[in-house]
Amino acid sequence: RISEKISITLDIRYPHNTNAEALIANMQAGIAKQGLDMSITIKRDSKPLYLDPNGAFIQTLMNSYQKYSGDVTSKSHTIGGGTYARRFENFVAYGPMFPHPTEPEGLAIGNVHETNEGMAIEDLLKATSIYTDALLNLGGVCDENA
Repeated sequence: RISEKISITLDIRYPHNTNAEALIANMQAGIAKQGLDMSITIKRDSKPLYLDPNGAFIQTLMNSYQKYSGDVTSKSHTIGGGTYARRFENFVAYGPMFPHPTEPEGLAIGNVHETNEGMAIEDLLKATSIYTDALLNLGGVCDENA
């Protein structure tokens, strides 16, 4: 039997339809099933950010995106990373992920958080139109959700 203490830190991203306590309970059950003497402590929990994609808030954002991008087939989606948006209620990170970004001749533009992360000026101007339209249309929607 090992008498030393071992500490392991896990960074777990989990879906919006569960919570940290449920994950810990499942992990504890698995540990017990293996006959191990271990305990799990939650030091920090950054709950998933999720808003109903069919709700008025997200639909308003999607309408602005579709209006200026012409892309009516892409769906809203979430990413697994942490974001400033978690600090607010009824809020999302909203950024342009065009399915076919403009690639200026002679320039290699990287995707989000990659080398040479960037955006063609044409796409940046399109994104600015999308943001402006979304902000103009969100006033009433935000009042309804407050």
